[in-house]
Amino acid sequence: MHKLRKIIALLGVVAISSTLVVSTASAAGEWYEPFIDNLVSVDVDWSSTVSDNTTRCEWATAVVAWNGLTASMPSAPSFSDTPEDHPCFEAIEIAFANTVLSGYS
Repeated sequence: MHKLRKIIALLGVVAISSTLVVSTASAAGEWYEPFIDNLVSVDVDWSSTVSDNTTRCEWATAVVAWNGLTASMPSAPSFSDTPEDHPCFEAIEIAFANTVLSGYS
């Protein structure tokens, strides 16, 4: 039942979003052009999240890219489940340093 509710909600979001689609060509010269460009340039694969929960890794990567956030890397990882060799280590550390996310270390 939970999966069915997620699919119905996703279809609703797709239906509503399809009426609000803004192409990058129509954004040219508009105040929101840089925001559209940032959304288009983010390299996050959202296709796997239809039946899964969105991970901290995916959200951190998207938020850091969308907002152009930066930060110095800490001398030791802030989270025990995200070591330095983790694919999202940088994104998670940048989001944490900018107080975009928090959690238990």
